[in-house]
Parts: sequence; structure tokens; C-alpha cells
Amino acid sequence: MEKELIWSNEDEYVYGRQVEFTSKDDFIATVKKRYEEGECNVVDVTIEPCIYSDRTIPGDHLVPLSLVDYCIENYYTARVVPIE
Repeated sequence: MEKELIWSNEDEYVYGRQVEFTSKDDFIATVKKRYEEGECNVVDVTIEPCIYSDRTIPGDHLVPLSLVDYCIENYYTARVVPIE
């Protein structure tokens, strides 16, 4: 199974489900390998619980979780810094 990475719009941040990686170093190596803009440093790596949903939840609305299909899992989160 391929390790899935989720990139922010500007590729400044990257996220990956903790269970898909053997360690923090594995996550960092995977990010560096898949980064398409050349070489990069992966910094500020943390593990945080994140909520995922197929439905977009607007920032100015309250939506009861019972009305939404969602998943809460631990994700590696990191900032990606291009090497120039």
C-alpha cells in the first residue's frame, strides 16, 4: 500500500496518516522523495489528531458531527521548506 501524503495548496505544509509510516524518519524521507519542486527540508514535524471529512465544513457554520461522515486519526504534520 502506497503511503498517502496530503499537501497544502502551496505545498508549504504536508500531512500523512501516522499508521502508514513506520517512524518520523520514514515520514520525512517519503516527503523528500515525493516533493516535486526540487530538494526540501521537512521541519516542525508533529503528530496531531486531525478530523477528515469528504464534506467541506465552512468556517462560519456549526455542523453536528452526527450529521457528517468523519474520521479522527493521528497524522504527521510538517512544514516543507524548499532548498534554493
